[in-house]
Amino acid sequence: IVEISKLEKPTQEEVLKVMQRYIDDKKKPLSKSNILRAYNKLKDADEVRLPKNKEKNFYRNIRKKKIRTISGVTPVTVLTKPFPCPGQCIFCPNDVRMPKSYLADEPGAQRAEANKFDPYFQTYNRLVAYNNIGHPTDKVELIVLGGTWSHYPKDYQIWFIKRCFEAMNDFDKDNEPVAMKVNTKDPIDKNLLEEIKGEAMKDTYNQVIAKALIKKTTNEQHETADWDELFKAQKKNENAKSRCVGLVLETRPDEITEEELIRIRKLGGTKIQIGIQTLDDKVLEMNKRGHDSDTTRKAINLIRQAGFKIHAHWMPNLYGSNPEKDTKDFIKLFSDESIKPDEIKI
Repeated sequence: IVEISKLEKPTQEEVLKVMQRYIDDKKKPLSKSNILRAYNKLKDADEVRLPKNKEKNFYRNIRKKKIRTISGVTPVTVLTKPFPCPGQCIFCPNDVRMPKSYLADEPGAQRAEANKFDPYFQTYNRLVAYNNIGHPTDKVELIVLGGTWSHYPKDYQIWFIKRCFEAMNDFDKDNEPVAMKVNTKDPIDKNLLEEIKGEAMKDTYNQVIAKALIKKTTNEQHETADWDELFKAQKKNENAKSRCVGLVLETRPDEITEEELIRIRKLGGTKIQIGIQTLDDKVLEMNKRGHDSDTTRKAINLIRQAGFKIHAHWMPNLYGSNPEKDTKDFIKLFSDESIKPDEIKI
């Protein structure tokens, strides 16, 4: 701990070299999370306390993937349960273990599946993981991914966000939080899933998921809440040790209406991830996207008027496109006055 604290602006390799000089009882190098946990325990017991400047160095050097929280805000990504999607896009994967458009081998998706897509456990256990590797957890940007948010049942939406807020309200980094054991049921009956990767499915993704979804009457969580319950959780969060300073929801341009934006604002939304994919109407049609570029422009105009940040999803190399078309399309994203997103995911 002292050696790591003495390093001034080291590379990761230099930090690892120090760590590799020490081994644990099983003759393995110590992990960063173990070292961090040990220091915090020693500090609480008044056995070891580094000077402020050295402590700052130590925390900075022991932190994994520093860039994730370099802004001071910690992104916590949670996934909604698998659910039928209104889109028919030909580029979308059919992994029925996941909400539409996601794959089970992605890290965030694996975390969601391990937590049985429960919003509370996903949020709480992710905060524990961040805390264990030295990241701040006081300011959180909650990112809700999975299929088309606007198409999920309205009571599920309220319940999902309420449970995320409750997890942040319950999280207390000062009391050595540990990962919670997930004690809820899977939202889908996996025995009813066919070929899970979607390569040899007889039915569509939506048909398989509709059969496999566990009904609310048999689901212990019930997945329902009212607005007052959500508002209480939001109010409590204003003074919590892990405060939600941003809430991101993703949807499609053809789901955006004034009514939907008011609902998203009531949920606490501050940013909308919207699937533009391309501004080429012919490519949109060939890929069975279900809307044209004019729909995208109208949606972005409404989102902008409502004061949300706009996080655009854009997809090069779609069926019917080519590098030349994609280059022109990308330039159009930022030259067309009706688009110009704040952020972009490619």
